Amino acid sequence: MKLEKLKRRKFLELSSFGSLGLAMPVNLFQDIPNLFDFSDEQSDEIFYALLKNWCDGMLAVQIIDPANRIVHGALACPACSEEPTAPIHGRCLDAVFPFLFIADKTGEDKYLQAAIRVFEWGENVTMPDGSWTVVQNPTSWKGISVFGAIALAESLKYFGHLLDDQRKEQWTNR
Repeated sequence: MKLEKLKRRKFLELSSFGSLGLAMPVNLFQDIPNLFDFSDEQSDEIFYALLKNWCDGMLAVQIIDPANRIVHGALACPACSEEPTAPIHGRCLDAVFPFLFIADKTGEDKYLQAAIRVFEWGENVTMPDGSWTVVQNPTSWKGISVFGAIALAESLKYFGHLLDDQRKEQWTNR
């Protein structure tokens, strides 16, 4: 509805209806129990278990084929194919953060190695201008750099201590 065509009567009706919400008591909904009211300790345990489960799922589909640098370290899509090198849908580099989080939490090297592999796979989707794409040799949209950059920056900020100096410098330069 355009402002210049808003009649006085309609304006008053809408204003009255909108004001009704302001007239309701603030504590009207405060007695409804919060179904997700966990203690901080409970929340941490639940969220950690879920993230670890997801990381284990990503590990299960991470392609381990050092001889084939095009796919080595990427995450395959088992929904698309039963082949070990199922289609790669991209954004794999974003997994560097959860892998490092769980590596730090558990101390298990397998998660650190998964993060390193997914980072190295990311070189395959780096364009000459430094941006990152979803897949190699994209034919259309090329703009996902921000998601990978955030994952990488946050990984370095919080978990850089897990990386050796040379690797940390390489990741920082990227």
